[in-house]
Amino acid sequence: MFHERFLTCSLLQNDAVGLLLCMITVMALLEVVGVASIMPFMSVLANPEVVETTPHLNTVYTVLGFEEPRTHLCFLGWVVFATPPLSVAVQV
Repeated sequence: MFHERFLTCSLLQNDAVGLLLCMITVMALLEVVGVASIMPFMSVLANPEVVETTPHLNTVYTVLGFEEPRTHLCFLGWVVFATPPLSVAVQV
């Protein structure tokens, strides 16, 4: 059924559907990032030393060149703060 519908659509319509699917995928990934970014932020907020013990947080800490956990916490806060509006902007 899908194949027949695909064949009856014009090339322009097929391109529009492909673009729509890509945009939906990006939107879903931004939602996942937004939800997933809350937990590391909360764990660093509760215990700033977790930056040294958690491999992923430590990698971000060292690669971005943070010198103290407080600046890393501010960065994580901005990521948590920025992803929902970014996700909404993609939805619009």
